[in-house]
Amino acid sequence: MFSHSRRLCRFHLHACSPSIHPLADDVFARFGQSIALLPTTESPHVVRAGCLDFLASILRETTTDAVLGPVLIGLVHVSIYASPGTTPSPLRHEIVKAGTLPPLVHICDVVTNPAILTEAARLLASLAASPLNKTAMAAKHVVRTLAKLLTTYESTPDKYASVLEFALVALSNLAHDSDVLRTQVAQSGAVACISRLLADVPTLSVRVAAAHTLANVGFAGATNQGAVFMAQGDMELIKQLVATAKGVPSGGVASASPPSARCASSANQPPPRLRRANDMDVLQHSARGLANLASTKVNQISIGYSEAIPTMLQLLVDCRDAPVLAACGLAIASLCHQCKVNKVRVAGQNGLAVLLYVLGTPDRFHHDAAVLVAVCLAIASVVTLDANLRLLEDMGGHDPLLALCETTTDLQVLDASGRAIAAMAPTLEYKYNTLQQGKPFVVQDKGGLAALERVATVVYAAKDLPSWLDHALDVLRMTPKQLAATMATVPVHDITNPKSDEGDSVWDEVFTRDAVAVESLVPVAPDDLCTSFYAVERGESG
Repeated sequence: MFSHSRRLCRFHLHACSPSIHPLADDVFARFGQSIALLPTTESPHVVRAGCLDFLASILRETTTDAVLGPVLIGLVHVSIYASPGTTPSPLRHEIVKAGTLPPLVHICDVVTNPAILTEAARLLASLAASPLNKTAMAAKHVVRTLAKLLTTYESTPDKYASVLEFALVALSNLAHDSDVLRTQVAQSGAVACISRLLADVPTLSVRVAAAHTLANVGFAGATNQGAVFMAQGDMELIKQLVATAKGVPSGGVASASPPSARCASSANQPPPRLRRANDMDVLQHSARGLANLASTKVNQISIGYSEAIPTMLQLLVDCRDAPVLAACGLAIASLCHQCKVNKVRVAGQNGLAVLLYVLGTPDRFHHDAAVLVAVCLAIASVVTLDANLRLLEDMGGHDPLLALCETTTDLQVLDASGRAIAAMAPTLEYKYNTLQQGKPFVVQDKGGLAALERVATVVYAAKDLPSWLDHALDVLRMTPKQLAATMATVPVHDITNPKSDEGDSVWDEVFTRDAVAVESLVPVAPDDLCTSFYAVERGESG
Protein backbone atom coordinates (compact mmCIF):
# COMPACT_ATOMS: atom_id res chain seq x y z
CA MET A 1 0.00 0.00 0.00
CA PHE A 2 1.38 3.37 -0.92
CA SER A 3 2.27 5.77 1.85
CA HIS A 4 -0.05 8.34 3.36
CA SER A 5 2.19 11.20 2.20
CA ARG A 6 2.26 9.85 -1.36
CA ARG A 7 -1.52 9.74 -1.40
CA LEU A 8 -1.79 13.39 -0.41
CA CYS A 9 1.16 15.02 -2.14
CA ARG A 10 -0.59 15.85 -5.40
CA PHE A 11 -3.41 17.63 -3.57
CA HIS A 12 -0.93 19.63 -1.48
CA LEU A 13 1.18 20.61 -4.49
CA HIS A 14 -1.13 23.37 -5.72
CA ALA A 15 -3.24 23.67 -2.58
CA CYS A 16 -5.28 26.86 -2.43
CA SER A 17 -7.29 25.99 0.72
CA PRO A 18 -4.99 25.04 3.60
CA SER A 19 -6.33 23.07 6.53
CA ILE A 20 -7.94 25.09 9.33
CA HIS A 21 -8.72 22.06 11.50
CA PRO A 22 -5.82 19.68 10.79
CA LEU A 23 -6.94 16.84 13.06
CA ALA A 24 -10.52 16.70 11.75
CA ASP A 25 -9.36 17.17 8.17
CA ASP A 26 -6.92 14.29 8.55
CA VAL A 27 -9.75 12.04 9.77
CA PHE A 28 -11.98 13.01 6.84
CA ALA A 29 -9.13 12.56 4.37
CA ARG A 30 -8.33 9.11 5.73
CA PHE A 31 -12.01 8.17 5.50
CA GLY A 32 -12.07 9.17 1.83
CA GLN A 33 -8.87 7.20 1.23
CA SER A 34 -10.35 4.15 2.93
CA ILE A 35 -13.37 4.24 0.62
CA ALA A 36 -11.09 4.64 -2.39
CA LEU A 37 -8.97 1.64 -1.40
CA LEU A 38 -11.87 -0.75 -0.80
CA PRO A 39 -12.25 -3.56 -3.34
CA THR A 40 -14.94 -2.84 -5.88
CA THR A 41 -17.14 -5.62 -4.49
CA GLU A 42 -17.54 -3.55 -1.32
CA SER A 43 -19.07 -0.54 -3.09
CA PRO A 44 -22.71 -1.63 -2.57
CA HIS A 45 -21.98 -2.02 1.16
CA VAL A 46 -20.61 1.53 1.21
CA VAL A 47 -23.91 2.76 -0.19
CA ARG A 48 -26.04 0.66 2.16
CA ALA A 49 -24.06 1.94 5.13
CA GLY A 50 -25.10 5.51 4.30
CA CYS A 51 -21.60 6.67 3.46
CA LEU A 52 -22.67 8.57 0.34
CA ASP A 53 -24.64 11.14 2.32
CA PHE A 54 -21.65 11.65 4.60
CA LEU A 55 -19.24 12.04 1.68
CA ALA A 56 -21.62 14.52 0.02
CA SER A 57 -21.75 16.50 3.27
CA ILE A 58 -17.96 16.65 3.35
CA LEU A 59 -17.97 18.05 -0.20
CA ARG A 60 -20.50 20.69 0.83
CA GLU A 61 -18.86 21.74 4.07
CA THR A 62 -15.12 21.38 3.39
CA THR A 63 -12.85 23.43 1.16
CA THR A 64 -9.55 21.88 2.26
CA ASP A 65 -7.76 20.39 -0.73
CA ALA A 66 -6.25 17.51 1.25
CA VAL A 67 -9.79 16.39 2.17
CA LEU A 68 -11.58 17.04 -1.10
CA GLY A 69 -9.12 14.99 -3.17
CA PRO A 70 -9.44 11.65 -1.33
CA VAL A 71 -13.22 12.05 -0.97
CA LEU A 72 -13.60 12.66 -4.70
CA ILE A 73 -11.45 9.62 -5.52
CA GLY A 74 -13.57 7.51 -3.18
CA LEU A 75 -16.76 8.65 -4.92
CA VAL A 76 -15.24 7.96 -8.34
CA HIS A 77 -14.41 4.41 -7.30
CA VAL A 78 -17.89 3.80 -5.93
CA SER A 79 -19.39 5.21 -9.14
CA ILE A 80 -17.56 2.82 -11.45
CA TYR A 81 -18.66 -0.29 -9.59
CA ALA A 82 -20.18 -2.79 -11.98
CA SER A 83 -21.94 -6.01 -11.06
CA PRO A 84 -22.71 -8.78 -13.56
CA GLY A 85 -25.85 -8.05 -15.55
CA THR A 86 -26.07 -4.35 -14.73
CA THR A 87 -25.08 -1.57 -17.08
CA PRO A 88 -24.36 1.17 -16.36
CA SER A 89 -23.34 1.15 -12.70
CA PRO A 90 -26.46 1.27 -10.50
CA LEU A 91 -24.55 3.28 -7.90
CA ARG A 92 -24.02 6.35 -10.07
CA HIS A 93 -27.60 7.45 -9.59
CA GLU A 94 -27.32 6.86 -5.84
CA ILE A 95 -24.38 9.26 -5.73
CA VAL A 96 -26.41 11.97 -7.45
CA LYS A 97 -29.40 11.29 -5.18
CA ALA A 98 -27.10 11.87 -2.20
CA GLY A 99 -26.75 15.51 -3.31
CA THR A 100 -23.26 15.56 -4.75
CA LEU A 101 -23.99 17.63 -7.87
CA PRO A 102 -24.32 21.12 -6.27
CA PRO A 103 -21.01 20.87 -4.35
CA LEU A 104 -19.31 19.35 -7.40
CA VAL A 105 -20.39 22.27 -9.56
CA HIS A 106 -19.27 24.69 -6.85
CA ILE A 107 -15.86 23.01 -6.61
CA CYS A 108 -15.38 23.34 -10.37
CA ASP A 109 -16.36 27.00 -10.19
CA VAL A 110 -14.13 28.13 -7.31
CA VAL A 111 -11.21 25.71 -6.90
CA THR A 112 -8.00 26.26 -8.87
CA ASN A 113 -5.99 23.25 -7.70
CA PRO A 114 -5.57 21.10 -10.85
CA ALA A 115 -5.50 17.84 -8.88
CA ILE A 116 -8.86 18.63 -7.26
CA LEU A 117 -10.41 19.82 -10.52
CA THR A 118 -9.23 16.65 -12.25
CA GLU A 119 -10.95 14.42 -9.70
CA ALA A 120 -14.12 16.54 -9.80
CA ALA A 121 -14.21 16.30 -13.60
CA ARG A 122 -13.55 12.54 -13.42
CA LEU A 123 -16.50 12.12 -11.08
CA LEU A 124 -18.75 14.20 -13.34
CA ALA A 125 -17.63 12.12 -16.32
CA SER A 126 -18.50 8.91 -14.51
CA LEU A 127 -21.86 10.18 -13.29
CA ALA A 128 -22.71 11.44 -16.80
CA ALA A 129 -22.52 7.89 -18.14
CA SER A 130 -25.77 6.97 -16.37
CA PRO A 131 -29.00 7.81 -18.24
CA LEU A 132 -30.72 8.25 -14.88
CA ASN A 133 -28.48 11.23 -14.11
CA LYS A 134 -28.99 13.13 -17.37
CA THR A 135 -31.98 15.20 -16.26
CA ALA A 136 -30.41 16.24 -12.96
CA MET A 137 -27.13 17.17 -14.63
CA ALA A 138 -28.95 19.23 -17.26
CA ALA A 139 -30.83 21.09 -14.52
CA LYS A 140 -27.70 21.80 -12.47
CA HIS A 141 -25.93 23.52 -15.38
CA VAL A 142 -23.10 21.00 -15.43
CA VAL A 143 -22.45 21.71 -19.12
CA ARG A 144 -21.94 25.41 -18.42
CA THR A 145 -19.53 24.59 -15.59
CA LEU A 146 -17.46 22.22 -17.73
CA ALA A 147 -17.41 24.70 -20.61
CA LYS A 148 -16.07 27.31 -18.18
CA LEU A 149 -13.27 24.93 -17.15
CA LEU A 150 -12.25 24.52 -20.78
CA THR A 151 -12.25 28.20 -21.63
CA THR A 152 -10.51 29.14 -18.37
CA TYR A 153 -7.63 26.69 -18.63
CA GLU A 154 -7.12 26.19 -22.36
CA SER A 155 -4.34 28.79 -22.24
CA THR A 156 -2.38 26.77 -19.62
CA PRO A 157 -2.58 23.22 -20.97
CA ASP A 158 0.68 22.08 -19.41
CA LYS A 159 -0.47 22.60 -15.84
CA TYR A 160 -4.13 21.76 -16.43
CA ALA A 161 -3.89 19.02 -19.07
CA SER A 162 -5.67 16.42 -16.94
CA VAL A 163 -8.41 18.93 -16.06
CA LEU A 164 -8.99 19.66 -19.74
CA GLU A 165 -8.98 15.96 -20.59
CA PHE A 166 -11.60 14.93 -18.06
CA ALA A 167 -13.76 18.02 -18.60
CA LEU A 168 -13.88 16.94 -22.25
CA VAL A 169 -14.65 13.35 -21.25
CA ALA A 170 -17.48 14.59 -19.04
CA LEU A 171 -18.94 16.67 -21.89
CA SER A 172 -18.64 13.69 -24.22
CA ASN A 173 -20.48 11.40 -21.80
CA LEU A 174 -23.12 14.05 -21.15
CA ALA A 175 -23.79 14.36 -24.88
CA HIS A 176 -24.14 10.58 -25.23
CA ASP A 177 -27.73 9.38 -25.61
CA SER A 178 -29.25 12.74 -24.68
CA ASP A 179 -30.54 15.16 -27.30
CA VAL A 180 -31.06 17.83 -24.64
CA LEU A 181 -27.53 17.69 -23.27
CA ARG A 182 -26.01 17.30 -26.73
CA THR A 183 -27.72 20.53 -27.71
CA GLN A 184 -26.60 22.19 -24.48
CA VAL A 185 -23.00 21.33 -25.29
CA ALA A 186 -23.35 22.62 -28.85
CA GLN A 187 -24.90 25.88 -27.65
CA SER A 188 -22.59 26.41 -24.67
CA GLY A 189 -19.87 28.08 -26.71
CA ALA A 190 -17.50 25.25 -25.84
CA VAL A 191 -17.34 23.72 -29.33
CA ALA A 192 -14.95 26.38 -30.63
CA CYS A 193 -12.74 25.82 -27.59
CA ILE A 194 -12.85 22.05 -28.15
CA SER A 195 -11.73 22.56 -31.75
CA ARG A 196 -8.84 24.75 -30.59
CA LEU A 197 -7.80 22.16 -28.03
CA LEU A 198 -7.82 19.49 -30.73
CA ALA A 199 -5.65 21.67 -32.94
CA ASP A 200 -3.25 23.27 -30.49
CA VAL A 201 -2.71 21.18 -27.36
CA PRO A 202 0.32 18.89 -27.60
CA THR A 203 -0.96 16.46 -24.94
CA LEU A 204 -2.26 13.43 -26.80
CA SER A 205 -4.89 12.44 -24.23
CA VAL A 206 -6.47 15.90 -24.47
CA ARG A 207 -6.64 15.70 -28.27
CA VAL A 208 -8.20 12.23 -28.08
CA ALA A 209 -10.84 13.49 -25.66
CA ALA A 210 -11.51 16.53 -27.86
CA ALA A 211 -11.99 14.37 -30.95
CA HIS A 212 -14.29 12.05 -29.01
CA THR A 213 -16.37 14.99 -27.79
CA LEU A 214 -16.75 16.48 -31.28
CA ALA A 215 -17.83 13.06 -32.54
CA ASN A 216 -20.51 12.72 -29.87
CA VAL A 217 -21.77 16.29 -30.34
CA GLY A 218 -22.01 15.69 -34.09
CA PHE A 219 -23.83 12.39 -33.67
CA ALA A 220 -27.26 13.89 -34.29
CA GLY A 221 -29.01 17.20 -34.88
CA ALA A 222 -28.42 19.55 -37.78
CA THR A 223 -27.92 22.45 -35.36
CA ASN A 224 -25.31 20.54 -33.39
CA GLN A 225 -23.46 19.51 -36.53
CA GLY A 226 -23.65 23.07 -37.79
CA ALA A 227 -22.02 24.28 -34.58
CA VAL A 228 -19.13 21.86 -35.14
CA PHE A 229 -18.70 23.04 -38.74
CA MET A 230 -18.87 26.70 -37.73
CA ALA A 231 -16.08 26.06 -35.23
CA GLN A 232 -13.98 24.36 -37.93
CA GLY A 233 -14.30 21.11 -36.03
CA ASP A 234 -14.55 19.08 -39.23
CA MET A 235 -11.32 20.56 -40.57
CA GLU A 236 -9.50 19.92 -37.30
CA LEU A 237 -10.68 16.30 -37.29
CA ILE A 238 -9.41 15.92 -40.85
CA LYS A 239 -6.05 17.50 -39.96
CA GLN A 240 -5.65 15.15 -37.00
CA LEU A 241 -6.60 12.17 -39.15
CA VAL A 242 -4.18 13.05 -41.93
CA ALA A 243 -1.27 14.04 -39.68
CA THR A 244 -1.60 10.99 -37.45
CA ALA A 245 -2.07 8.55 -40.34
CA LYS A 246 1.32 9.55 -41.72
CA GLY A 247 2.89 7.90 -38.71
CA VAL A 248 1.20 4.53 -39.33
CA PRO A 249 3.77 2.25 -40.99
CA SER A 250 2.91 0.11 -43.98
CA GLY A 251 1.91 -3.25 -42.62
CA GLY A 252 0.06 -1.65 -39.78
CA VAL A 253 0.03 -1.51 -36.04
CA ALA A 254 -2.07 -4.03 -34.20
CA SER A 255 -4.15 -3.32 -31.13
CA ALA A 256 -2.41 -3.94 -27.85
CA SER A 257 -5.59 -5.64 -26.66
CA PRO A 258 -8.60 -7.30 -28.25
CA PRO A 259 -10.99 -4.85 -29.92
CA SER A 260 -13.62 -5.14 -27.21
CA ALA A 261 -11.18 -3.82 -24.63
CA ARG A 262 -10.95 -0.53 -26.51
CA CYS A 263 -14.66 0.20 -26.11
CA ALA A 264 -16.77 1.11 -23.11
CA SER A 265 -16.67 -1.75 -20.65
CA SER A 266 -19.66 -4.03 -20.35
CA ALA A 267 -21.27 -4.89 -17.07
CA ASN A 268 -19.50 -8.25 -16.77
CA GLN A 269 -16.03 -6.83 -17.35
CA PRO A 270 -13.85 -5.45 -14.57
CA PRO A 271 -13.60 -1.67 -14.33
CA PRO A 272 -11.32 -0.30 -17.06
CA ARG A 273 -7.70 0.17 -16.19
CA LEU A 274 -5.92 3.37 -16.96
CA ARG A 275 -4.50 3.15 -20.48
CA ARG A 276 -2.40 5.78 -22.13
CA ALA A 277 -4.02 7.40 -25.14
CA ASN A 278 -2.27 6.59 -28.39
CA ASP A 279 -2.37 7.51 -32.05
CA MET A 280 -4.94 4.80 -32.78
CA ASP A 281 -7.40 6.62 -30.52
CA VAL A 282 -6.90 9.84 -32.47
CA LEU A 283 -7.52 8.03 -35.76
CA GLN A 284 -10.56 6.20 -34.45
CA HIS A 285 -12.37 9.21 -33.03
CA SER A 286 -11.42 11.52 -35.89
CA ALA A 287 -12.86 9.07 -38.43
CA ARG A 288 -15.92 8.48 -36.27
CA GLY A 289 -16.46 12.22 -35.98
CA LEU A 290 -16.35 12.61 -39.75
CA ALA A 291 -18.82 9.74 -40.15
CA ASN A 292 -21.24 11.48 -37.80
CA LEU A 293 -20.84 14.90 -39.40
CA ALA A 294 -21.43 13.62 -42.96
CA SER A 295 -25.19 13.81 -42.54
CA THR A 296 -26.06 16.16 -45.41
CA LYS A 297 -24.84 16.46 -48.99
CA VAL A 298 -23.19 19.78 -48.22
CA ASN A 299 -21.25 18.25 -45.35
CA GLN A 300 -20.45 15.12 -47.35
CA ILE A 301 -19.08 17.05 -50.30
CA SER A 302 -17.13 19.44 -48.06
CA ILE A 303 -15.41 16.55 -46.29
CA GLY A 304 -15.06 14.62 -49.55
CA TYR A 305 -13.02 17.39 -51.18
CA SER A 306 -10.42 17.12 -48.42
CA GLU A 307 -7.75 14.48 -47.90
CA ALA A 308 -10.07 12.48 -45.66
CA ILE A 309 -11.12 9.81 -48.17
CA PRO A 310 -7.65 8.88 -49.50
CA THR A 311 -6.30 8.92 -45.95
CA MET A 312 -8.97 6.55 -44.67
CA LEU A 313 -8.55 4.25 -47.66
CA GLN A 314 -4.82 4.09 -46.94
CA LEU A 315 -5.55 3.32 -43.29
CA LEU A 316 -7.82 0.47 -44.35
CA VAL A 317 -4.80 -1.01 -46.12
CA ASP A 318 -2.06 -0.27 -43.59
CA CYS A 319 -3.70 -0.31 -40.17
CA ARG A 320 -4.46 -3.42 -38.15
CA ASP A 321 -6.29 -1.74 -35.29
CA ALA A 322 -9.90 -2.97 -35.38
CA PRO A 323 -11.61 0.16 -33.96
CA VAL A 324 -9.75 2.34 -36.49
CA LEU A 325 -10.70 0.06 -39.38
CA ALA A 326 -14.34 0.03 -38.27
CA ALA A 327 -14.44 3.81 -37.92
CA CYS A 328 -12.89 4.31 -41.37
CA GLY A 329 -15.34 1.87 -42.92
CA LEU A 330 -18.30 3.66 -41.36
CA ALA A 331 -16.93 7.03 -42.45
CA ILE A 332 -16.63 5.86 -46.07
CA ALA A 333 -20.18 4.50 -45.92
CA SER A 334 -21.47 7.74 -44.40
CA LEU A 335 -19.68 9.97 -46.91
CA CYS A 336 -21.07 7.93 -49.83
CA HIS A 337 -24.61 7.56 -48.51
CA GLN A 338 -26.87 9.10 -51.21
CA CYS A 339 -23.91 11.17 -52.44
CA LYS A 340 -22.93 10.44 -56.04
CA VAL A 341 -19.90 12.72 -55.95
CA ASN A 342 -18.27 10.75 -53.16
CA LYS A 343 -19.27 7.37 -54.62
CA VAL A 344 -17.41 8.32 -57.80
CA ARG A 345 -14.49 9.66 -55.79
CA VAL A 346 -14.11 6.49 -53.70
CA ALA A 347 -14.32 4.22 -56.74
CA GLY A 348 -11.88 6.42 -58.65
CA GLN A 349 -9.34 6.10 -55.84
CA ASN A 350 -9.46 2.29 -55.99
CA GLY A 351 -11.72 2.26 -52.95
CA LEU A 352 -13.63 -0.88 -53.91
CA ALA A 353 -10.40 -2.85 -54.19
CA VAL A 354 -9.37 -1.56 -50.77
CA LEU A 355 -12.67 -2.57 -49.18
CA LEU A 356 -12.46 -6.03 -50.72
CA TYR A 357 -8.89 -6.31 -49.45
CA VAL A 358 -10.12 -5.71 -45.90
CA LEU A 359 -12.75 -8.44 -46.28
CA GLY A 360 -10.07 -10.77 -47.58
CA THR A 361 -7.66 -10.23 -44.67
CA PRO A 362 -9.76 -10.73 -41.52
CA ASP A 363 -6.89 -12.26 -39.54
CA ARG A 364 -5.15 -8.91 -39.19
CA PHE A 365 -8.07 -7.49 -37.19
CA HIS A 366 -9.02 -10.70 -35.36
CA HIS A 367 -12.17 -11.20 -37.49
CA ASP A 368 -13.74 -8.31 -35.58
CA ALA A 369 -17.45 -8.13 -36.39
CA ALA A 370 -17.59 -4.32 -36.26
CA VAL A 371 -14.97 -4.07 -39.02
CA LEU A 372 -16.78 -6.56 -41.25
CA VAL A 373 -20.10 -4.76 -40.75
CA ALA A 374 -18.59 -1.35 -41.53
CA VAL A 375 -16.83 -2.55 -44.68
CA CYS A 376 -19.95 -4.33 -45.95
CA LEU A 377 -22.00 -1.16 -45.47
CA ALA A 378 -19.33 0.88 -47.26
CA ILE A 379 -19.42 -1.50 -50.24
CA ALA A 380 -23.22 -1.47 -50.21
CA SER A 381 -23.24 2.32 -50.51
CA VAL A 382 -20.46 2.70 -53.08
CA VAL A 383 -22.05 0.24 -55.53
CA THR A 384 -25.43 1.98 -55.73
CA LEU A 385 -24.16 3.46 -58.98
CA ASP A 386 -24.17 1.58 -62.30
CA ALA A 387 -20.50 2.08 -63.15
CA ASN A 388 -19.35 1.19 -59.63
CA LEU A 389 -21.44 -1.97 -59.50
CA ARG A 390 -20.06 -3.15 -62.83
CA LEU A 391 -16.56 -2.41 -61.56
CA LEU A 392 -17.20 -4.52 -58.47
CA GLU A 393 -18.49 -7.38 -60.63
CA ASP A 394 -15.41 -7.19 -62.86
CA MET A 395 -13.23 -7.44 -59.74
CA GLY A 396 -15.06 -10.52 -58.49
CA GLY A 397 -16.29 -8.64 -55.46
CA HIS A 398 -19.35 -10.85 -55.17
CA ASP A 399 -17.24 -13.85 -54.11
CA PRO A 400 -16.01 -12.65 -50.67
CA LEU A 401 -19.39 -11.08 -49.90
CA LEU A 402 -21.30 -14.25 -50.73
CA ALA A 403 -18.81 -16.39 -48.82
CA LEU A 404 -19.14 -14.17 -45.77
CA CYS A 405 -22.94 -14.15 -45.94
CA GLU A 406 -23.11 -17.92 -46.33
CA THR A 407 -20.73 -18.79 -43.48
CA THR A 408 -20.90 -16.14 -40.76
CA THR A 409 -22.68 -16.89 -37.50
CA ASP A 410 -22.72 -13.27 -36.34
CA LEU A 411 -26.16 -11.77 -36.93
CA GLN A 412 -24.88 -8.25 -37.50
CA VAL A 413 -22.30 -9.42 -40.02
CA LEU A 414 -24.93 -11.59 -41.71
CA ASP A 415 -27.29 -8.63 -42.00
CA ALA A 416 -24.60 -6.25 -43.30
CA SER A 417 -23.25 -8.71 -45.85
CA GLY A 418 -26.82 -9.36 -46.95
CA ARG A 419 -27.28 -5.64 -47.54
CA ALA A 420 -24.14 -5.54 -49.68
CA ILE A 421 -25.45 -8.47 -51.74
CA ALA A 422 -28.85 -6.80 -52.06
CA ALA A 423 -27.10 -3.69 -53.38
CA MET A 424 -25.73 -5.87 -56.19
CA ALA A 425 -29.31 -6.59 -57.30
CA PRO A 426 -30.49 -2.99 -57.34
CA THR A 427 -33.39 -2.92 -59.81
CA LEU A 428 -35.32 -5.03 -62.28
CA GLU A 429 -34.15 -2.64 -64.99
CA TYR A 430 -30.49 -3.31 -64.19
CA LYS A 431 -31.02 -7.06 -64.29
CA TYR A 432 -32.99 -6.82 -67.55
CA ASN A 433 -30.38 -4.64 -69.26
CA THR A 434 -27.58 -6.95 -68.13
CA LEU A 435 -29.29 -10.02 -69.54
CA GLN A 436 -30.25 -8.17 -72.75
CA GLN A 437 -26.57 -7.42 -73.33
CA GLY A 438 -25.79 -11.14 -73.08
CA LYS A 439 -23.93 -10.72 -69.81
CA PRO A 440 -24.41 -12.92 -66.76
CA PHE A 441 -26.29 -11.50 -63.81
CA VAL A 442 -23.40 -12.34 -61.55
CA VAL A 443 -24.95 -12.06 -58.11
CA GLN A 444 -27.73 -14.46 -59.10
CA ASP A 445 -25.49 -16.94 -60.90
CA LYS A 446 -23.15 -17.14 -57.90
CA GLY A 447 -25.86 -17.94 -55.35
CA GLY A 448 -27.07 -14.54 -54.19
CA LEU A 449 -30.64 -15.77 -53.80
CA ALA A 450 -29.64 -18.53 -51.39
CA ALA A 451 -27.53 -16.07 -49.39
CA LEU A 452 -30.37 -13.57 -49.05
CA GLU A 453 -32.83 -16.32 -48.16
CA ARG A 454 -30.46 -17.24 -45.34
CA VAL A 455 -30.55 -13.63 -44.15
CA ALA A 456 -34.35 -13.67 -44.26
CA THR A 457 -34.53 -16.96 -42.37
CA VAL A 458 -31.90 -16.29 -39.71
CA VAL A 459 -32.05 -12.53 -39.10
CA TYR A 460 -35.69 -11.76 -39.84
CA ALA A 461 -37.37 -15.06 -38.94
CA ALA A 462 -39.86 -13.47 -36.54
CA LYS A 463 -40.10 -10.08 -38.26
CA ASP A 464 -41.47 -8.55 -41.41
CA LEU A 465 -38.85 -8.43 -44.12
CA PRO A 466 -37.33 -4.96 -44.56
CA SER A 467 -38.00 -3.29 -47.90
CA TRP A 468 -34.41 -3.64 -49.14
CA LEU A 469 -34.43 -7.41 -48.60
CA ASP A 470 -37.92 -7.92 -49.97
CA HIS A 471 -37.01 -5.96 -53.10
CA ALA A 472 -33.73 -7.81 -53.67
CA LEU A 473 -35.44 -11.19 -53.29
CA ASP A 474 -38.04 -10.14 -55.87
CA VAL A 475 -35.30 -9.12 -58.31
CA LEU A 476 -33.38 -12.37 -57.89
CA ARG A 477 -36.44 -14.64 -58.01
CA MET A 478 -37.88 -13.19 -61.19
CA THR A 479 -37.36 -15.42 -64.23
CA PRO A 480 -36.26 -13.98 -67.59
CA LYS A 481 -39.77 -14.49 -68.95
CA GLN A 482 -41.40 -12.72 -66.01
CA LEU A 483 -38.78 -10.00 -66.22
CA ALA A 484 -39.46 -9.38 -69.92
CA ALA A 485 -43.19 -9.17 -69.29
CA THR A 486 -42.70 -6.75 -66.42
CA MET A 487 -40.28 -4.53 -68.30
CA ALA A 488 -42.65 -4.35 -71.27
CA THR A 489 -44.98 -2.29 -69.10
CA VAL A 490 -42.24 0.11 -67.94
CA PRO A 491 -41.90 3.41 -69.85
CA VAL A 492 -38.73 3.56 -71.95
CA HIS A 493 -36.22 6.21 -70.86
CA ASP A 494 -34.92 8.63 -73.46
CA ILE A 495 -31.24 7.69 -73.69
CA THR A 496 -30.47 11.00 -75.43
CA ASN A 497 -31.49 12.84 -72.27
CA PRO A 498 -29.37 11.28 -69.53
CA LYS A 499 -30.28 11.82 -65.92
CA SER A 500 -28.36 14.63 -64.34
CA ASP A 501 -30.06 14.99 -61.00
CA GLU A 502 -27.97 13.26 -58.37
CA GLY A 503 -30.99 11.90 -56.55
CA ASP A 504 -32.22 10.15 -59.69
CA SER A 505 -28.90 8.86 -60.92
CA VAL A 506 -28.13 6.61 -57.95
CA TRP A 507 -30.12 3.63 -56.71
CA ASP A 508 -31.80 3.41 -53.35
CA GLU A 509 -29.54 2.77 -50.38
CA VAL A 510 -29.99 -0.48 -48.50
CA PHE A 511 -29.43 1.14 -45.09
CA THR A 512 -30.39 4.38 -43.40
CA ARG A 513 -27.85 6.95 -42.31
CA ASP A 514 -28.49 6.03 -38.67
CA ALA A 515 -26.67 2.76 -39.32
CA VAL A 516 -23.35 4.57 -39.81
CA ALA A 517 -23.65 7.21 -37.08
CA VAL A 518 -22.04 6.10 -33.82
CA GLU A 519 -21.79 7.62 -30.36
CA SER A 520 -19.86 6.09 -27.50
CA LEU A 521 -19.15 6.54 -23.81
CA VAL A 522 -15.70 7.04 -22.35
CA PRO A 523 -15.15 4.69 -19.39
CA VAL A 524 -13.56 6.18 -16.29
CA ALA A 525 -10.79 4.06 -14.78
CA PRO A 526 -9.75 3.77 -11.12
CA ASP A 527 -7.09 6.16 -9.87
CA ASP A 528 -3.64 5.19 -11.09
CA LEU A 529 -2.29 4.77 -7.55
CA CYS A 530 -5.26 2.68 -6.41
CA THR A 531 -5.84 0.42 -9.39
CA SER A 532 -4.20 -2.75 -8.07
CA PHE A 533 -6.01 -2.48 -4.73
CA TYR A 534 -9.27 -1.77 -6.47
CA ALA A 535 -9.12 -4.93 -8.58
CA VAL A 536 -7.50 -7.35 -6.12
CA GLU A 537 -10.71 -9.17 -5.19
CA ARG A 538 -11.84 -9.58 -8.77
CA GLY A 539 -9.09 -12.10 -9.36
CA GLU A 540 -6.90 -9.68 -11.32
CA SER A 541 -3.22 -9.11 -10.84
CA GLY A 542 -2.09 -5.67 -9.81
